[in-house]
Amino acid sequence: MPDTLLIRFAPDDMETVTWLRLDADGQPASELQAGLVEQATAGAEGCRVVVLIPGTDVTFTEAEVPTQSRQRVQRAVPFALEDQLADEIEDLHFVIGPRTDSGAYPVAVVRREKMDAWLAALMSADLNPQLMLPDVLSVPLVAGGWSLLLDSDIAVLRNGPWSGYAMEADLLPALIQIAADDDETPDAIHCYTCTPVRSSILDAIRIIDEGCEEDVMQVLASGYTGSEPMNLLQGDYSRSEQLSRLLKPWRASAALLVAGIVLYLAQLGIEYARLEKVRTALATEMEQVYRGAFPDSRKVVNPAVQMKQKLAALLGEQGKGGTGFLTLLSKAGSVLHIEKGIEISGASFRDGRLDVEVQATDLQTLDRLKQQLIAKGGVKVEIQSATASAGSRVQGRLRIQGAES
Repeated sequence: MPDTLLIRFAPDDMETVTWLRLDADGQPASELQAGLVEQATAGAEGCRVVVLIPGTDVTFTEAEVPTQSRQRVQRAVPFALEDQLADEIEDLHFVIGPRTDSGAYPVAVVRREKMDAWLAALMSADLNPQLMLPDVLSVPLVAGGWSLLLDSDIAVLRNGPWSGYAMEADLLPALIQIAADDDETPDAIHCYTCTPVRSSILDAIRIIDEGCEEDVMQVLASGYTGSEPMNLLQGDYSRSEQLSRLLKPWRASAALLVAGIVLYLAQLGIEYARLEKVRTALATEMEQVYRGAFPDSRKVVNPAVQMKQKLAALLGEQGKGGTGFLTLLSKAGSVLHIEKGIEISGASFRDGRLDVEVQATDLQTLDRLKQQLIAKGGVKVEIQSATASAGSRVQGRLRIQGAES
């Protein structure tokens, strides 16, 4: 179990606090300190933060509600107590304790503006309390009696597990008198205080001195763990509700962000579908181009790869005698494009041989072309046919292949 940082707010002071660090056994692990709320942050690392608020800001009562559902009790209690309270119930925070043997629910009532102010002060100091209690319920509880802690001019009186009072010390006799009139006067008051109790205040009741070698914070530290705590951080002030309120200003931004992401994903999906159509169209076009270039191909799996393989075969690759289509075309082309009186009408390639259909002005020109191809092109040339056509031109076919074929 981690250490506990016990912080106590003074009455009507939202900035100054006292604090004490307790070890896992509830024993002081540091000196008592006092100062601004921000100064307590240094001792909070690795600790469970427990905050005590002034009992003068809390009203203790009880309500009888005919249900045991916690949520229904939470909703019904404010209306059950509405006639007993001076403030509007919308301005109050109701804290419900466990149901007693009599069937009633103990209730602590605090003004919401006070709760907001304490929590704002703690939040500004980066302190996140796990437990917030009235200091009245941290005075040690003694069976069969009341417990009293005099803290300067304030009397903090606990008269039950879930009830008590915090008032100016001078008002204590009046409270005792009211209790006596209602036959609720205890047999004894157990006094935890370093300030001597004036006999004129409590001369009608036996005082049991519980000793006060410790300071007030150490007395409260020993008392808040004595019973199930009535945590003020419930209902609208529960940790989940606080987180929800912290996130509330960002909900609109988060909604816009989510909408933006959804819109982006939708646009991404539309663009993906469009690109998929383009890819399919390109693949179809590539296959058509491939089949047009290589009509003998039966199976087309990957036209780009197959086209590359076919072109490599046409180039003849290195070490295969230079009889590829492009090799022969390159060698013949260096002669054909400069030879006058020659027109190329067609060409075909098969089995390493390039057949070129040409028209020449006469047979001598055709023969001269053959000789030039052999001499300058470094290829073997054979005249396959030579036919005179209209206009005295000669239609010829040359078969060109590598010189070493």
